[in-house]
Amino acid sequence: MPKGYIFIITKDHSGVATRKGIVQSMKEFKVKKLNKGDYVFLYASKAKFGSSEPYRKMVAYGKVIDEKPYKVVTKDYTAWRRKVEYFYTKETDILKIIPHMSFIENKSHWGAYLISGIAKLNQEDIPKLIKMIKI
Repeated sequence: MPKGYIFIITKDHSGVATRKGIVQSMKEFKVKKLNKGDYVFLYASKAKFGSSEPYRKMVAYGKVIDEKPYKVVTKDYTAWRRKVEYFYTKETDILKIIPHMSFIENKSHWGAYLISGIAKLNQEDIPKLIKMIKI
């Protein structure tokens, strides 16, 4: 049964991820836990990388389509990526989603569940989240 993970990124980086059909992390273990067929949800906490301007929307979701992570090295950074097929998504305010997510036990402190940069969803949360953001 496929698992689901929320990756916390910025709105500007979500556009790059969906255009390239990837999800990435600077830490291999974060993308290594993904299996082919798992769901990836992108939550944009900020509008732009390096900015303090909040965005707080679920912006994309898709399915992992490759078998293992691959490394990308540029002059600016080294990252680990997975290939993802993204689906049409309506951007949805995170505050409308939080009450429906069982993995967030303390709804008034929901940010603590996302602080690590990746959060694993409970199985029952996956179809609920898809229904809320799918076009």
